[in-house]
Amino acid sequence: MEQVNSDDDDPTDHSEEEDRLYRSYQELLRWIPSLKSDLAAESEDYEVRLIMKNLNKGADGAHGDDAAGLKIAVVEWLMSGRPTPEPALEPRHKTGRGFYHDATARLICPVDYDWSNPKHRENIRNYHPDYLVTADSWPLFLYKNEHYDPENPVKGLFKNMFLVKAFKHIFTSPSSTDFDSVPDDTSDDSRVSTAESPLKRRKGLSDRRSRSHLRFALSSCTSWRVVDEDFNYEAFYNNILTFFEDCRTECDKAEIAELLLWWNRSVFGRTNVSAYHPQATGKKSVASTLRKRHERAVGSGSLPIVGIHAG
Repeated sequence: MEQVNSDDDDPTDHSEEEDRLYRSYQELLRWIPSLKSDLAAESEDYEVRLIMKNLNKGADGAHGDDAAGLKIAVVEWLMSGRPTPEPALEPRHKTGRGFYHDATARLICPVDYDWSNPKHRENIRNYHPDYLVTADSWPLFLYKNEHYDPENPVKGLFKNMFLVKAFKHIFTSPSSTDFDSVPDDTSDDSRVSTAESPLKRRKGLSDRRSRSHLRFALSSCTSWRVVDEDFNYEAFYNNILTFFEDCRTECDKAEIAELLLWWNRSVFGRTNVSAYHPQATGKKSVASTLRKRHERAVGSGSLPIVGIHAG
């Protein structure tokens, strides 16, 4: 605990997994500030164990509720599409989903394979070693309109309608999925600020959770497990985490900023997005007008010099 609670930089090299866990711990502290003192070195062992027990209990309960709700909802979304999937999917039972039904198989099929190719379908279903379904490939349901461009693998990634529906079902309300609010892509990247918005971290983590839940709902697996055959949900979650956090260039940061703006507009609506993606008002016409008037007054000697800066 001393190492976790220390605010000093530790020069010791850590593994990627340790760094990821520490970032998750820091994020947890943002929402439960008192947790740091509760986990302090002087805390009794039973107190720490009780905290961990309650955290796990809450997480397990939320996970169960989310999985049960999406199990039914995802079938309703698929069956309302055109053409209607045949045979019909059973909303309360997962038997017949996953790679046993073309409607769900197409969505969870790795983009490195082509579900419309009979050879690929056969090899996936027969667990051919060259066609394993693992977290090393993005599932097709992550892409806008289920379209993957191998020449531009970032295009449309995490902009699928089902992702938005799953997020809204879990974090707003099931009824909110009845209203489609998915916007067109933001074409002018120059208008997207790379500064961290208030919901960037919180929603980013929530997005990853809903994507994992959606993948599970589409699968034929009847009970939650970290590893479903060859697919590792923990690795899947971490790959999404890396995509959002491993931004090494300004172009990477701009892509993530645009993606977060798209998600805010999709979830909260276009008219409410300013509350989650605030503008630089200091550069707008009202501030410019007042600044110009102030400069004129200062120049004439009518006012003392008081700084008015562009935000």
